Amino acid sequence: MEESTNKSGMSTGMVIGIAVIVAIVFGGGAYAYVNNKATKEKDDLNAQITELQSQVSSAAIATTTPSSTTSATADATANWKTYTNSTYGFSFKYPSDWTATESTTYPGALISVGVDTPSRKVTNKCHEDGCDSPNSMSVHYYDSIMNKDSEGGYSSLLNYLKVNSGNDEKRYSSYTAAKVGTENGYKAIAGKNTFGGGTYYFVEKSDKKVLEVWMFDGDKEVTPTIDSQILASFQFTK
Repeated sequence: MEESTNKSGMSTGMVIGIAVIVAIVFGGGAYAYVNNKATKEKDDLNAQITELQSQVSSAAIATTTPSSTTSATADATANWKTYTNSTYGFSFKYPSDWTATESTTYPGALISVGVDTPSRKVTNKCHEDGCDSPNSMSVHYYDSIMNKDSEGGYSSLLNYLKVNSGNDEKRYSSYTAAKVGTENGYKAIAGKNTFGGGTYYFVEKSDKKVLEVWMFDGDKEVTPTIDSQILASFQFTK
């Protein structure tokens, strides 16, 4: 059978062959293009997923770590006892196995609170000449600094500290700014001749009333950590 030819002189078979080749070439190119595009989109999507997972992981760490630290700090005093004095408007927390005793006989003070560790448990009898033995920790609340020391003619708590600090021969060897609860106050280190030694913390209120906290260094159960936790727990309502 004789193969037909078109006007250009090409046989029908040649035309079909060329058409098939062109279809294969274009089809293969289209497939490669689509396949490469899909692969790139898949790679981009995987990269985005990895980045999002990294961001979520970082956010979880940033959110969780401070929360755990805060909880641990709060839990340290969660089971402590609380002393509250509504008359003079202050409160503080102390370890649950310590004991607190209120007194109105401490010289010059409106109110005093002696707090003792289990190993000490001092029977601390206070009278007009002072107290027989230091508590593990004492809190004294004065009408003014003049009620603590009436002989100096002090105009303020700061004036009292400046006069009575500076070297080991004085009542306090040194003093610095410190916080008692959220109130600004002072920390004073007892001089070598001061009865009981230890560390004192003071706050002077706007009405000139003075809060004094005395941490006795002769009781080794009163650690710097417990000191800090007790001081941080102070709250003032007046």
